[in-house]
Amino acid sequence: MTNEATVALLESELELGEALIETLESQRSALLERDLDQMEQFTDLLEEQLELFLGLLEKRSHMPEEEIAATGPTRALLDRLRRTEVRVIELAEFNEKLIADRLAWSNAMLAALGMAGTEKGYGPDSDGLQTSQCALSRSA
Repeated sequence: MTNEATVALLESELELGEALIETLESQRSALLERDLDQMEQFTDLLEEQLELFLGLLEKRSHMPEEEIAATGPTRALLDRLRRTEVRVIELAEFNEKLIADRLAWSNAMLAALGMAGTEKGYGPDSDGLQTSQCALSRSA
């Protein structure tokens, strides 16, 4: 890969990383505002952006390290890119915690309505979704 092609790849990665930051910040706002429509919209956009971003990371991973860091412009781009990647990870982790908090709140509300006691649920530790009768439906 030529130096121009390397710079172009790093610039594309940086541009997409900055777009990811913007989308993650918008997703965070939607999560905090509990705006389900916006959350869905940003989740769909994030999936597309992450797929593209991971493709660029994969492409860069196959490049020799000396080729990437050979010149001043690529070094400067790499520094900016690494800071961008760290920010993307920070925002994604924060949003993940917000989502987990919202799910915990929802589960607490379901428990208060008498829907607790199911062994399965929806989340990272579950293996499926199982429903039980709600206390409200049993009283009807």
